[in-house]
Amino acid sequence: MNLRCPTLVLLVLATAGTASGADAVLTTRRLANGLEVLVYPDPVVPIVTAELVVRSGASYETPASSGLAHLYEHLFWPDPARPRPGLPVLKDRGISFNAQTRNESTGFYIVAPRDGLRDSLAYLREALRGPDLGPEHLAAQKAILLAEIRQADANPYTLMTRRVHELLFPRNRTFKNALGLEVVVDSAFARDVAALHRRITVPANLAVVVTGDCEPEAAFRLAADLFGDLPAGEAPPAQAEPGPPAARAGAEIITSPQVSDVVVKLGWRGPGVATDRAATYAADLLSTILEEPGGRFQRTLVDSGLAIGAEVTYATQRGTGVINVLFKSNPAKARDALRTVRQEIAALTTPGYFTDEELANARARIIADELFQREDLVRYSHTIGFWWASAGTDYLQDRIELTRRTGRAEIEDYIRRYLLAAPVSVAVVPDGRDRRALNTADLQAK
Repeated sequence: MNLRCPTLVLLVLATAGTASGADAVLTTRRLANGLEVLVYPDPVVPIVTAELVVRSGASYETPASSGLAHLYEHLFWPDPARPRPGLPVLKDRGISFNAQTRNESTGFYIVAPRDGLRDSLAYLREALRGPDLGPEHLAAQKAILLAEIRQADANPYTLMTRRVHELLFPRNRTFKNALGLEVVVDSAFARDVAALHRRITVPANLAVVVTGDCEPEAAFRLAADLFGDLPAGEAPPAQAEPGPPAARAGAEIITSPQVSDVVVKLGWRGPGVATDRAATYAADLLSTILEEPGGRFQRTLVDSGLAIGAEVTYATQRGTGVINVLFKSNPAKARDALRTVRQEIAALTTPGYFTDEELANARARIIADELFQREDLVRYSHTIGFWWASAGTDYLQDRIELTRRTGRAEIEDYIRRYLLAAPVSVAVVPDGRDRRALNTADLQAK
């Protein structure tokens, strides 16, 4: 199933007078023009968060457009040096706003006292009319974004992650680069950003999320009043999923004077919600099991002294998610640690590799983390927006129950279909003076 085009979602999280904590329920409503509104009520703290979510970002870009969504994020808020008539005044009212761009979404959010919801949504609606593309404002925001990109380029660990993604997706090497390419951002024109704005700010591509101390029906009415006049239209098509990986898994060494130990990251193409929804729950559970300090994986690598630390992660996405195994080791032990990681991955389907108790504990940890996030409603508004864009609201609402239902058979099937393939491998090693460190041949060895 192909990804849908970038979608703009208005997510509204609100609180009912009787709701609090675990009793709060996420309620959704779709406006006539296709814009979705999501409200999560919790009156414990007298603040509200209003977030506008757009399906956009790295997974919807090509190397020729990589970074435009991030630049649009920087330009979304009206230029304070050129205030627009009728724009609500947020400054000095205890109201703050920010934004973030991810692989499959961009979220623009405002945090305000509970009586500031109308002004917050009105501000988002006004900003949605179009970015301020005055030459000075455009140049200033490009400079800020370029500094972010260059700072990331100087970080060997960020570079390692980027290279893993580029090796995994050789036909679209920016498929997971939400930050963007310096050359694209530096050469972007106002017309490029304006064209992106017109393409992605279609109600079918938008959601409004409201969380906090407000009454849900009031939040729905406000969203309808302020966003219901947006003309309906079709969301733009998403970029096609990158083609198959390279015939031979890639490997690369990055040398850096900033490190004294060896850090290795192995990467696999994993399941996506649009193509293998059930496997995403298994992926989360296995990653949680393998990060349990008392489990076999951690005992074999960390407790043995081969690795200083090891982590296993999977990032749920609508398109292809990425599975990572990362470990840090002393240069003298790095080869043995890498060999052991490979042996452990190959042994994951061995009967008894993880116990029923470890599986139950992993389920409990994932569910507890979901519930814990709801205690921070600003953070939870981002969580809702993320799941809406990458998986759909039903995925978020069903996640706890389907995590409970996922068992050993589903996890072993996930392992066989995704983790037994050869991974790409990237290592950050000391700057070459230590001959004991890994080399490319070590990474390519089976």
